[in-house]
Amino acid sequence: MLIYIASEIRGIEGNDCPWDKQKERIQRTIEQASVLREAFPNIEFFVPHDIWIVNELYRKGCVSAQDIIDVEIDYIMSDECDGVVSIGEVHAGTGVHQELTTAHTCGKLACCLDGVDEKCREFFARKVAEYGIIGE
Repeated sequence: MLIYIASEIRGIEGNDCPWDKQKERIQRTIEQASVLREAFPNIEFFVPHDIWIVNELYRKGCVSAQDIIDVEIDYIMSDECDGVVSIGEVHAGTGVHQELTTAHTCGKLACCLDGVDEKCREFFARKVAEYGIIGE
């Protein structure tokens, strides 16, 4: 089973968010994903910004933030993706908000976590069970 990890890389700053801040948020998301991977070894977690070429294409202006979000949404709607989990704040209108809304609309897991501490992991485990997402 595959869960897409969404995070606000640009946040409410949008395209005005400085690259250093984006890079910090990317690193934090990758670290949080590692915690989830360790806690739930039977679930595959996908972090799009873990693929640095995506970040470089955006940073160099080869693709827009909306181009990336559009591709991410197509992926979330595909049969490959079982749900979306966000870690941290979610602001209306951001890519994460769009991704969570897409998952919910498709009847897939759409889960928001405050962090990856034990209490959050327990909540996530309950949500995964509710949706019947069990790792192989």
